[in-house]
Amino acid sequence: MWNSAQYDGRYIVEWNIDGLTEYQIIHTMKHMMMYATASKIKGNGDRRVAEAIIAGFVRQLKGWWDFHLSDSARTQILNTHVAIGQQSVQDPATRVIKSENVY
Repeated sequence: MWNSAQYDGRYIVEWNIDGLTEYQIIHTMKHMMMYATASKIKGNGDRRVAEAIIAGFVRQLKGWWDFHLSDSARTQILNTHVAIGQQSVQDPATRVIKSENVY
């Protein structure tokens, strides 16, 4: 069975991992990343993307977010800026090499 998903980054998606196997949970997390990428392409910042994903939490995920995490942990998650890697870029005018985050 082949399952496709499309995300345009404009709508809230419901995320539910109840009763899923580890493989299925990882698959759901990949879909969350695809949603985040689409949202970033639409111009949303990290915090707004995180808030949209969290708004879609239901059941076990919602309980984890609402009751397991402390206020400070939730704030730390929402204020995190994610960089996947870094690349070195040379400024052609000054010939200075600097590192930039790659998202």
